[in-house]
Amino acid sequence: MVVVGRRFVAGWPVGIVRVENLVTAGAIAALFELTRAINTGRTAGAAGPFFDAAQHTLRQLAGALGLTLAEAPAESGADIAARPFIDLLVTVRGDLRTAKQCALADKIRNDLKALGVVIDDTPEGAKWRLDKEA
Repeated sequence: MVVVGRRFVAGWPVGIVRVENLVTAGAIAALFELTRAINTGRTAGAAGPFFDAAQHTLRQLAGALGLTLAEAPAESGADIAARPFIDLLVTVRGDLRTAKQCALADKIRNDLKALGVVIDDTPEGAKWRLDKEA
């Protein structure tokens, strides 16, 4: 193993090695596993200090290998925060359609579309998604 430099990550000394080194390949594989766990948690709605600590650890370990990880786009956080409110509006819209109050249902759909939220009516019910071009 050729050590190029030394750092301390989370209190542990970490050698910075060349990418060709097998140890580095194992470290990158571990980063992928940690990334997968973080993404699984995010999909499940995880948040809070433990989730933030996992992301911080991923950045530190990647930095020890000379990698820089970019922050998630701002709209990702807004998406997570807005999700229950958008779900509520889509549910209210469905109730309005059932009650044959189409003008109000269409207003919710059009106003959400103006905000970049597209509602797709499917046989299983209404589904929404963020419009990437909005």
